[in-house]
Amino acid sequence: MLTLLTGRARTGKSTAVLSRIAARSGGRDQILLVPEHASHQAEVDLCRTCGDSASRFAEVLSFRRLSDRVLSITGGAAQVTLDAGGKLLTLEKALLEVLPELTVYRRPSRKSAFLRQLLDLFDELRCYEVSPETLYEQSQAIAGATHDKLRDLSLLYAAYEARLLRPGLDARDYMTKLCDSLEESGYALNKDVCIDGFTYFTAQERRCLSILLCQAHSLTVTLLGEPDSKEEMFEASLRTLDRLRRLAEREGKPVRVETLTARDPSALGHLERHFFGESLPYQGDAPQIRLLQADTVLSEVEQTAAAIRRLLWEGKCRCREITVAARNMEAYESVIETVFERWQIPAYLSRRSDILEKPALSLLTGALAAVGGGYEYDDMFRWLKTGLAGLAPEECDELENYVLKWEVHGGMWLRDVDWAENPDGYGAPWTQAREARLAKVNALRRRVQGPLSRLAEGLKTGGTAAAKVGALYDFMEELRLQDALETQMKAQAQAGRLQE
Repeated sequence: MLTLLTGRARTGKSTAVLSRIAARSGGRDQILLVPEHASHQAEVDLCRTCGDSASRFAEVLSFRRLSDRVLSITGGAAQVTLDAGGKLLTLEKALLEVLPELTVYRRPSRKSAFLRQLLDLFDELRCYEVSPETLYEQSQAIAGATHDKLRDLSLLYAAYEARLLRPGLDARDYMTKLCDSLEESGYALNKDVCIDGFTYFTAQERRCLSILLCQAHSLTVTLLGEPDSKEEMFEASLRTLDRLRRLAEREGKPVRVETLTARDPSALGHLERHFFGESLPYQGDAPQIRLLQADTVLSEVEQTAAAIRRLLWEGKCRCREITVAARNMEAYESVIETVFERWQIPAYLSRRSDILEKPALSLLTGALAAVGGGYEYDDMFRWLKTGLAGLAPEECDELENYVLKWEVHGGMWLRDVDWAENPDGYGAPWTQAREARLAKVNALRRRVQGPLSRLAEGLKTGGTAAAKVGALYDFMEELRLQDALETQMKAQAQAGRLQE
């Protein structure tokens, strides 16, 4: 049977699922399937609800971990699943195979940005089970430039998939392997499966649910929203509910829809129910809700800071119990950092950032790019300006001014002979001060030259990947990178810049 538990936020859907799992302890095995990012908290909640013996009859899985369980039964758990870099290299090889057949995408096909876009497209097609054959058939029904594009994509897609699945090698993604092996494994046979925390399911995930519905004793899925609601925010969940109903009908399984309607009578509960739906005035006082108007982002953040300081002064809560949310945090984050620091409010901004922009990674990628790209200006100073290369900011500026003045690049960085040009440019008279500056520049250059030349030599002579990684590790050790990072960390902490 398929049971669909629906309801608004805080109506107890997750609690109901955990209670049902606990009530079945000692009987059939239970599986709680949740999104990857929620698996740790779900395990904590399961142990809290079911007690110390929870692991005897219940387990928390994501689709990835379910795939690991299934492949350990059917075989293939030791097979390689390519990461992003491996996929990129595999796609490039597939491109070379079909290059003579391409028309539209022949010219830009070597660019890495284009390859990454192709990978994203192929992953999306695979999620919704669109095969290369289907794509090719669709291209034949269309004329003009669209026909050529779809035809090229279908050829690339087919070549890429063929490289992922070769005799003796299955490097496809975990969801594809799970879909192909779940039924054969019988892993969910006669178990109770509960699925919590999802808003929608891709075609591959729905295929897995179809198999679970046929093999499991029962399947319970929680969905946010109310079946008769017309609020736009619940549309995705309600579409998912309809798809799951049709899936159960196709498999000949009964469906039961349960709607949880526990309501919060407070002003906040009223706001949650009616903010996006029917506008119904709240009867009574609402001290928990304040509506403020601000002319600028700065004024808005300052009002927020004042409210936080008031809460802290009144002793109603601690800093860690306060959350500031914004629809577009990019427009607010720099203002929040400035204003909160002035108001002495410690704040952690939860946001994603590119790891390659972090100083330590910029140091490594810059140094490797300099060695591989001929020691050009951009690559050299990308790693020298990180503050981790052993040069103080003013020393880095001194060296950079000379390099820009005399257009230093290439092998000039690694020569054993000192640079001899005047720091102030061609035609400037030599003075004792200028000679001292030149000596300082050469001393700085030698501090850079030593570790860099040894890195270049290690990468050149290293016959294995391990040897090349060892050369890079020696480079980090020679720069005393760990000590530099710890020094920076302590300095940021002492200055109160906890985010950094």
